[in-house]
Amino acid sequence: MNKVYHRIFLISALLTTSLITSIRVLYMFEYHTSAGQVAVLKGIFSVIVALTELPTGIIADKVSKKMSLAIGAVLFALHSLVYVVFPNYLGFVATQVLLALSSSFISGADDGYLDDYITENTQDDYVDIAGKMEYWGGYVKAALFLASGYLYHINNKLNFLLTCGFGILAFIAVCMLPKTREKYVANKNGTNKFQEYVSDTIGVLKHIFANRFIFGVTMLSAVVMSLLIFNFEYYQIILSKLEFPSQYNGLLYASFMILGGIGAKLSKRMLDRMGVHGLFTLFIILIVASYIVFALSQGWPFILAAIIVQQIAFGSWGLVIKNIMFKNLPSQSVKSTMISMNSLVTNFIKGGIVIALGYILEYTNHAFVYEFMAAIMIALLFMEVFCVATKGK
Repeated sequence: MNKVYHRIFLISALLTTSLITSIRVLYMFEYHTSAGQVAVLKGIFSVIVALTELPTGIIADKVSKKMSLAIGAVLFALHSLVYVVFPNYLGFVATQVLLALSSSFISGADDGYLDDYITENTQDDYVDIAGKMEYWGGYVKAALFLASGYLYHINNKLNFLLTCGFGILAFIAVCMLPKTREKYVANKNGTNKFQEYVSDTIGVLKHIFANRFIFGVTMLSAVVMSLLIFNFEYYQIILSKLEFPSQYNGLLYASFMILGGIGAKLSKRMLDRMGVHGLFTLFIILIVASYIVFALSQGWPFILAAIIVQQIAFGSWGLVIKNIMFKNLPSQSVKSTMISMNSLVTNFIKGGIVIALGYILEYTNHAFVYEFMAAIMIALLFMEVFCVATKGK
């Protein structure tokens, strides 16, 4: 890969919460935050992301993807610093707001910038390059996950300070990226830009709802990603019930980065051989099988095998969705807005699904929850068949 790819990879590797994710709740508990308050924080994050995805996507498309990445890096650094400076519940609320804003500015802008650079300067394939980046990025994130517990025991603020430093370094790396030609940015004289933004957003919404294939893929992606993200939160609960040694949890979660990277790397080969329909069908069947294992298995080795399947699918799914979006744009000027719209839908649906499944889990048991999730995935399989059958209609 050329030096621009290396810089983009470095930015992606630095803008990660891998040093924080595995110890964040422990840190909050030290400062008298309850489990219920932690759940509220997750809700705040999802809501802010959903509300800001479209505005930030428009900024990336109509002003500058590079500027959007720079703002995201600054907000990312600030969110980590707030953990250290204001270690109380209000401070933790602020961290989630800042992180959500950072995620929204970065979402779409990173993939859009990479796709613009590839289109304007190379003959490379987006899925191939992005897949390689996610593959190797998985190893970087895995290493950070492994180190996070040890760093936390040295000093409970060290993880956050290092992550703040990552954000600063990412900002410097963004500033070193070459400018894309921004050939799709209109109204350079600044006249009536607000109306242009509104018009483009409405155009994207109409395109999504008018095109059955894109609408179906968006909804399919939103539900599948929501179920996989929900499942990520409950791995530890199920494994603890099956007496999985807790000292291996860090190693397990670190492996998710590698497994997701393997899925991303396989995306190009599988997409070329199987096509979108075949690939989605395979993913859904594998995920349904893994949910059935979760529901019925009484041994953690089988659960671990199901987790491996889910994480590989998780890593590949998102990349394929982005590729579909890029190939079905109403125009090249709304590239980031399309990705942001997909993220917006995902976050709204995720919030509803997580609350509903959490409520079901509270009053039933985990086996019923996974049987219910498997039923949803089977229904989605029929929806996916419908999407392909009506593509272009």
